[in-house]
Amino acid sequence: LAMARRLAEHDGYEQQAAEQYLPVTGLIGDDDERRTAAALLHQAGRRAARTTNYPAADELLSAADRLLATADADRDAIAVDRHAALYCLGRHTDADRIYRDLAARSPDRLALAAATAIQINSLTVRGECRAAIALGLEMLRRFGITPPANLAADNQRAVLELRDWVAADGPAYPAQESTDPRIVAVARILQRMQGPAYLIDPDLHAWLVLRTHELWQHNGVCAPLTGTLGGAIRVTSWLLDDYRTGYLLTGHALRAAREHGYRAAAAVAAYQHLMLAEPWFEPLEEVVDGCWQTRDDLLAVGDVQMAGWHWARLLILLLETEESLETCAEETAAVLAFAEKTGNWYARLIALGHQQLFRILRGRTTGPGSFAGEDFDEAAHLDEIGGNSTLLADYHLDRALAALLTDDAVALEEHSAAAMVHCMAIRGFYGSALARVTRCLSDPSPATADARDWLARRAADAPRNFR
Repeated sequence: LAMARRLAEHDGYEQQAAEQYLPVTGLIGDDDERRTAAALLHQAGRRAARTTNYPAADELLSAADRLLATADADRDAIAVDRHAALYCLGRHTDADRIYRDLAARSPDRLALAAATAIQINSLTVRGECRAAIALGLEMLRRFGITPPANLAADNQRAVLELRDWVAADGPAYPAQESTDPRIVAVARILQRMQGPAYLIDPDLHAWLVLRTHELWQHNGVCAPLTGTLGGAIRVTSWLLDDYRTGYLLTGHALRAAREHGYRAAAAVAAYQHLMLAEPWFEPLEEVVDGCWQTRDDLLAVGDVQMAGWHWARLLILLLETEESLETCAEETAAVLAFAEKTGNWYARLIALGHQQLFRILRGRTTGPGSFAGEDFDEAAHLDEIGGNSTLLADYHLDRALAALLTDDAVALEEHSAAAMVHCMAIRGFYGSALARVTRCLSDPSPATADARDWLARRAADAPRNFR
């Protein structure tokens, strides 16, 4: 304790002082010293989190919280940072408790918005998308923002205006940064809501992206706006079958994030540009090269949710580009381990389906074309997926690809048809193209003319990938 006090008196020794205070917090009786020690421990916890040392961050932040007896802005700030550290550790139950306690104290709305953005992520990776969306909408209401009554009509109007604006001037967004903390807070909520809305509510997802476009136009850029605009291609491709406008917008978002030094947002924008835009225009081999760096960038900035999703979505691209199924199998095992560690429900179930596909192709299931294995129960897998359309699309695509590559016409018919039923849920991702390919190969009749025409349009933009 004496060493901590001496170190705290000198600038430049804050980290060392925090380390000395950590084991003796129970010995500090003076209220002023408790507050000083709490501030030092809080700073040290934030430094640990920035280096992705989340166990140390939690220990330091927990000690800081114990030193503050009453709720105030300092304690709220500690709660926000500890909540984020627990989320990154995959300790969602503990993070839920911290969030509930913080919300019950009715903190400043900017502090609550920061924690809410993380809580939306936490709920989403556990498959609780409706709860995540409800939480985000409630937070937006606190800032006076509510979706219009007729989302579909409003989105159609807005996306046409967006397309015409890009066609006339390119993505000519203002380059100045928005310094209004309220705009940044709203932008962060819009960004985090994008994930769950994409999975279960296409109209709301489109509104979130189009709202981001308007905020950037009128207020300037901030980090989360670049991340959300990266999803623009999902909107333009869905509502207008216009991939090029979306490609231009996602590319602009990525460049803006990098130019302004938004490391975390740039990693998210890169994920979206690589996974949603580049496969429709650039060679897949080059896309995959960029994906490895983006995975590492997401991990480096501590965005474990996006890192898990990105890594899981990369697996289907590896099937197209890798020379060895062994490499695909090794990466799938790594994704599964990461998803288990971080509690990423979606990434785990996507990777499990790919694992069985790669096992079939390597002859390592219970029989030719069978999805079953000694450690994989297909019925239990489907029960866990339930009615989730995104995961059903991935499951049926894996089954359709397995049937195609093992010459099982009956299974190909069944699962290619089912994959197309759920294809809307994976719109924008390269898997949506493979779903159409399997369906057209199963049924060459006029019934699949729309799918063939769609593939022809993609081939015109990226002949190396589709011809």
